[in-house]
Formats: sequence, structure tokens, C-alpha cells
Amino acid sequence: MRGESSADGTIVNDTSAQEETKQSTSTSVQQEETQQSTDTNVQQEETQQSAEMQTYVLNTNTHKFHKPGCYSVEKIKPENYAEFTGTREEAIAYGYDPCKNCNP
Repeated sequence: MRGESSADGTIVNDTSAQEETKQSTSTSVQQEETQQSTDTNVQQEETQQSAEMQTYVLNTNTHKFHKPGCYSVEKIKPENYAEFTGTREEAIAYGYDPCKNCNP
């Protein structure tokens, strides 16, 4: 072991100082990894929320679904007009295709 004398006469052990630095660095890395994990979880929750229930307009004749504000909705005949509240994936599972204009 190698030690150095400090101004007050105590001997400082280099290896213990290195160990403290390693522990501090390790703790910092763990905190950063925890923060990244938390950020990923928040992004996943936001994605799940955006994939949740929405109202779409269905054209029962063409089997297309639209966002309510899509200009194609104005062209749907009343007898072919329907509204659907659910996820995009559910609308697709029911046999509807997303509109190419509004891309819901």
C-alpha cells in the first residue's frame, strides 16, 4: 500500500480514495440508468394513452375510417355514416382501413 502525508500529518491511503471515487461513479451510473428507465416508462404510458379510445367516423360502404375533422367525412352519404369509439387497432380488426387522407 502506498500512502501520502497530508499537511496535518495524517496519511491518506490512495486505494481508499480510489474506492470512494469508484463507489461515487457507480452510484451516479445507477441513478442515470434509473432515470432512463423512468423516461422509457413515461414514453410507453404516453403511447398507450394515445392508442386508447378515440372516436372515428366510419364509412360503412367503403370500409374506411376517418378522423372526425377529415374532409372526406363530408362526402359520406348519411346511410353510410357511422361513428366508432375505440382504438385504431380495433377499427382495423373490424375490417376497416385507415383513410389515406387523414391517416388516423
